[in-house]
Parts: sequence; C-alpha cells; structure tokens
Amino acid sequence: MASQQERAAAKELDEILAELPGLDSKTAAWTAHDLAVPELEQIKDPSLRACYIQAISDAVPQLSVDELTERLPQIERYLRDGTETHNLADGNGDEASEGSGVSVPSQPTWEPFPTSVLPEPLKTYVPEVAKAIGCDDSFIAVASLVTLAGAVGNRRRVRVRSSWTEPFVLWGALVAPSGTQKSPAMAEVVGPLSRDDQQKIKTHQQFYEAYEIELDHWKSLENEKARRKSYPDGKPTPPTPCARTVVSDITVEALAVVHEYSPGGLLLHRDELGAFINGFDRYNSGGGDAPNWLSMHSAKPVTVDRKGTQKKGELTLVPRAAVSILGTIQPVALQRALKVGGSNEHVENGLAARFLFAMPPSRLRTWTDDDISDTTRTTWTNLLRDLTELQFADDDHTPVDLTLDDGARAACKAHVNAGGIRMQDQDDTMRAATSKLEGGACRLAGIFALVKDPNAKSVDAFSMGAGVLVAEWFTNEAERLYSMFAEGDAGRERETLIAFLKRHGPCTSRELGRGLRQYRRDGKATMALYELQKDKLGEFRDRGGKGSGKPGQPTREFVLFGTGQ
Repeated sequence: MASQQERAAAKELDEILAELPGLDSKTAAWTAHDLAVPELEQIKDPSLRACYIQAISDAVPQLSVDELTERLPQIERYLRDGTETHNLADGNGDEASEGSGVSVPSQPTWEPFPTSVLPEPLKTYVPEVAKAIGCDDSFIAVASLVTLAGAVGNRRRVRVRSSWTEPFVLWGALVAPSGTQKSPAMAEVVGPLSRDDQQKIKTHQQFYEAYEIELDHWKSLENEKARRKSYPDGKPTPPTPCARTVVSDITVEALAVVHEYSPGGLLLHRDELGAFINGFDRYNSGGGDAPNWLSMHSAKPVTVDRKGTQKKGELTLVPRAAVSILGTIQPVALQRALKVGGSNEHVENGLAARFLFAMPPSRLRTWTDDDISDTTRTTWTNLLRDLTELQFADDDHTPVDLTLDDGARAACKAHVNAGGIRMQDQDDTMRAATSKLEGGACRLAGIFALVKDPNAKSVDAFSMGAGVLVAEWFTNEAERLYSMFAEGDAGRERETLIAFLKRHGPCTSRELGRGLRQYRRDGKATMALYELQKDKLGEFRDRGGKGSGKPGQPTREFVLFGTGQ
C-alpha cells in the first residue's frame, strides 16, 4: 500500500501531467525537471515510479525513459547539496554547454557555511544562536571564529614547520544590507569578553579613584617630613592600566598603548568597518596606519612614534602586536572602503585578502520564538574564559607552539598544493586571498584544536581537515564577493532580485514592485524579469490559465528556473 507521502506525490504528478501537453517543448522539459522529477523521488514503489516515468517521457518526447532514470541521481544530489540545476533536455551531463538553453552564472554560487565540520561546542552554538537571532549561520560562525582568535591571541601560535608559524589572529567581516541582524549577531558572540572587560575597567577605575584620594592627601601635607612619615614608600603612584581584550573605536597610537599592557592580544570590533578603514591616517597626513594594521595581522612588532623623536619614553613598542578584527559592513560600503573599481588601494596593499568575508543571500525576516539556552550561553562564556586564561611560554610573553601531528601535516600539505594549482588560473586579487588562506587554514585548525581541548599541545588531523574545509568556504565566498564587485551595481541588483524570487515564488511585475522598492516605477519590474528570461534564468507563464485549475483571465507571472516553483 502506498504511503501518505507517495499518495501526495502521485497527486502532484497527476496535476503536472495534465499541464504538460499544453506547454511548448522547452517549458515542458523545465516543468518535468523542476516539478515532476523531485516528486518522483518521493515514490519508492518501483512499479508506480516506472509508470510515472513512462508517462512523463510520453508527454515530453525529448526526455526518454533512460534519460529520466539516469538523471534521478543528479536530482538526488541537487536536492541534497543545493547545487545548480541544468537543462535536462540538453543531455550534456553535469555541465550545461554553450547553447544549452541555460545560462550558468559566471560568479560562484552561495554555499551554506559548513557548520557540520565544526567541533563541539561550536557545532551546537552556531546554529542555535543563528536561529534565535534570525540570521544566517555564517554570521555566527565568522563572529565566533574571530572572537576565539581574539581570546587566544599571543598565548598560542601554530608552528607549521620550523620556519613557518601562524598566530591566532583572524579578521572577519559580516557583509549584508541593513536589517539583516549583523550587529545583534556580533554583539551576542563578543558579549562575554566585553562584559569581562567592563568589570576590569570598573575595578581599575575604583583603584584609580583611591589613588587620586591618596594623591590629594599627600599634596595636602605641609612638608616633606610629614609626607615621608605618612608615605614611607614615597609619592602615591597611579595603578597600572588593566589588561583588556576588546577595543572599539581606537587609533593606532592608542591601541599600541592598550596593547602594551595587554600582551595577550586584542580583539577590535566595529559596527561599521567602512568608518574604520576610511579612518586610516585621519590624524596624520603622512600616512602609516595601513602598514601597521597589516603587521598586526601577522602579530609582528609595531612601533608608534608619531612625534618624530627618538627620546626615551616617546616610543611605544609592541613586540607581538596581535589584533583580531570583527565588524559589519554593507556591500556598497565595503566596495567603497576597499576602493574596488577605483584605485583598488586596499585590495592592492593586501588588506582585503586578510579578511574572512560572510555575505549570505538576503532572507525574509520573521518573528521567532526560538531563544538561546542558558546552557549554551554558559558553555560559550566558559570556553572564552578558559582561552583568555591560557599561560604564556615564559615571562617575556612568548606564545606556546602548537605543532602539527602527522595527519594534520598531510592535510596541510595537500591544501597548500591544491591552492598552488588553483592560483595558476586566478587574477591577482584572488591569488592574494587564496595565498592568505593557506595560513588561514592553519589558524582555523589551531582554533578548532583549542575548542576541543584548551590544553591541547598540537593540532590533530580532524582539526586540520576542518580548517581546510572552512578555509575553502572562505575562498569561495571571497571569489563570489569580488565577482559581484566586478559586475558593479547591476550584479548586486540582480542577486537581490533573484533572492527575492526564490523567497516569493512565482511573481508578477506588480508583486515584484510591491516587494522591492527599486522596481516600483517606469515598468522597471517587467524589464528586469524579461532580462532574466532572456538570460534563460526563468520564464513567464500564465497564472490562472489552462491546467492551473484557477478561473478567470490568465495573469502573466515569472517563474525562476531551478527552484521547483
């Protein structure tokens, strides 16, 4: 007896088969691909399935029974992985050839963040927090990885081999329009470190107030004899500035001073990375901020001497300036800040290549009753505290080395070799990003090893493998972002349009105008949909026409291919 799921699929197939004869051959092929084949997957009875395959083949002559049967595994892969679909009528296997009737986008497609490869408690923390906040997993993942790097800082480093070390420093950018929960995602993840710093600052202020009282009393004494009697250790001295982990709007000069008393390293988080990047050198016409920040990504020494003097006490030297950066930014602001398409200043100097980008497609914002459990928050807070309390190798604040075990070394070697092959066909911008992510995979692997065990002495094969997979995700994301920037405003507008159609489903020009403000006037909605049809990304169909079961005059609606609409 057929299951309820099979009966529902059979009903859908009956309706599809009733519609196929009234469609042109190309539309019929796409309908069979987008609608019928996924329903076939729900029918497990071999005889019933064979009957429907034969019926579809009869209705769509260009699709034979053998072709439909052969393509079922491809559909299974599509349903499982969300990969791009191709024109079944073309019969060219996994890739659509020129003239196949399907326009394959030149830019990489969005891939969900590989949350499943994360070690616990990250694997639980990321989706739970993302679901509660209403943002994409990638926002929480990137914020978590950068925050973990900031918590470890100079206390550990990954020693890939004797001449190659990688610090625990990551730069991450959450790239999305306003209203996409970027800032709440960042605030939730960084929250424990920020609150810990606030308590430290509050305690330091109490000490400083006590010092001021003592200083005023010392000054009030009539003579030196009275002062020596009341203060045998001499004039009261101010308390040493407290060590911190998190900073926000800060200049390089001020950051160097804070870092001097915070040898473990720092995490800079900004709600608007555009303002941060555009603020380089705003206090100094001679420049110098960008090179200092680039040095901090590698935890190299930084010396700040803005006064142009070598007198003792006027130089601030940070021997290992390790500063992780986490911030949010809108796509247009990022392109403007990096000067992509103009002078390409911060692309050419390597600043862009150092960032890990997350730019998920827009999603419909809805109310959710989901929340973050106390257990999850406590686990995250405890993990960050364990990492900030790791000890240095010596009194000079030398990092403890994490070496690679044999399995991790093999995985790292394969990743580097694959990156070298990939870079042969890349432009300079992507070559820089791919090159940085060779070391980036090792940094990520070190983080994963410490997440599993804060007392780890080496990086294991599992952590290295996860680091490589996440690094490859960031490589794809960087290529997607740069491709969009290269296409300019038109590319961004098209991606917004396609994302809307995926959410909305079949859509008329009027519905598009109501859903996206930029398409409300001058027939822009209709023209944009016709452009998608011209590029073979979808087509207009009649809503309420033959076979639809809906009465009245047909209304033209646009259906996006490859979405099962």
